[in-house]
Order: sequence, then C-alpha cells, then structure tokens
Amino acid sequence: MTVIALLSFGARTGGYPLHTTGLTIYGVVTALAMIGLTVQARRADPARPDLTALLLISTPALVSLVFRAGLWMTPSLGGAPYAPYDPGDPDIVMFYSLSFAALFSVVSILCGSFSYLVVACAVQIALYFGTHALPHRLLYPSADLLGVWPSTFAALLGIYGIGAILLLLRVTLFEQRKSSLWMATTLTVLAGGWVLYGTLTWLPGNGAYLGYIATDTYVPAQGWDWTRPAARYMAVIAIVAAGLSGPWALLRNRIVNRRLSV
Repeated sequence: MTVIALLSFGARTGGYPLHTTGLTIYGVVTALAMIGLTVQARRADPARPDLTALLLISTPALVSLVFRAGLWMTPSLGGAPYAPYDPGDPDIVMFYSLSFAALFSVVSILCGSFSYLVVACAVQIALYFGTHALPHRLLYPSADLLGVWPSTFAALLGIYGIGAILLLLRVTLFEQRKSSLWMATTLTVLAGGWVLYGTLTWLPGNGAYLGYIATDTYVPAQGWDWTRPAARYMAVIAIVAAGLSGPWALLRNRIVNRRLSV
C-alpha cells in the first residue's frame, strides 16, 4: 500500500518525495518480500526457526529500512521534487540504521543464529553503500569512499561485532536453546511497522511548504489521496496482529488439547 501511495502521489504531482532510483529499489524489495512470504511462509517451523524463517519474518523491518535508506539516497543524488528534508538533514536515517543493526543483533542472539547475523550485516552494508556512500561518491568524485558519515559505518560494524560476541557467549553458556519465532516476529514487525508509520506521517503533506528545496515549492493540495492514511493504518494493524499472534496461538493450542483430551 505504501508503494501504491507513492506511485499515486507521483502520478498526481509529477514527482516523488524520494529519488526515482530509491523508489525503484524500494518497490523491487517490496515485491520480492511479498513473493518470498507467499511462497515460504507455510514451510517455516515456528518451534525451530531456521535462517529462511528468520529472514522471512524480518521482511517488514527490512522493507521499512529500505524505505528510509531510499530517502537517504534523495540528498545523495541531488534531491527530489518533494523531499522531506534538505541535503544536510539525514541524521534520522543514520539513527534508524543503527537501531535496526541493534534489532537484528538481538534477534540473532535470541534465536542463536550466526548466519542471520551475517546476512543482516551484509544487507545493511549494501544499503549503506548503495544508498549513501556510492551515490555521494558519484556526485562528488573527491569525496570519501565511506560517504559523509564514516563514523556511522564504523558504528554499524561495531554493533554487529558486539552482537557476534554476545551470540558466541550465548551459544557457549546456553548451548542450543533458542527463543520462539514469535518473539523475533514481534520485535521485527514492531520495528518495521513503527518506522513505516512514522515515515509516512513525516513525509510532507498536501499543501506543505518546502522552502528548503526552493522558495516557491509547495506540495500540491491534492498530491496525496486515501492510500497514504490506508498504508499508515495497515502498519498499525500489522503491529497489533504480530503482538497478538503469540497469545492467540497459545490459546488455540490449549483449546485443541482440551478437545483431544475429552
């Protein structure tokens, strides 16, 4: 629904709040995530979460992170017609990048999966270079290969490094005992839904004045339609559904066990 809202906005206004390259990346990742969830969801074993299951339940968070990274690409590539900030304000994107690194590290520790930690780290490194460092280097050939914020990249690796150490300690101390898939699902959907809801709320609304882009730039009065609030509400529904899925599964199992015992 977020992709539909963005495309609808572009059709109405002739521009987007993020660069078209970022929008394309976001759309492709969203489509792949939907296909992966549809094909593989029924094959996952909640009691024994493997790498495939963990990656599938992490798709809401990954897709939301790609959306934020796509907005980071906006100033790196020289701006977008209706960007939510000017080239000097990408701090919030870096904050989310580090927050997601901590989230994925926690999930890997809870589920005892070093492979998941490595894949999550590789994805975030690819996003960092693909949406910030490399576009900035193309725009300014003399710029640092790590972009404007090399300290963010170092912090990203540091978080995953700490996660790896804690994961090794966990495996050593608690052997192969793993947390249920529901905990990882709830954490990732909560983070993904929250970031997506906040991003959609933060994007410039109809009639907003974008003086940081140009003195005469306004969002058209009919730029956004009903799809934007629909996407926000669906993000909230996803968060609530993920939180209730665990208790509902326990209640359902108890009911089934009672019937079988009778």
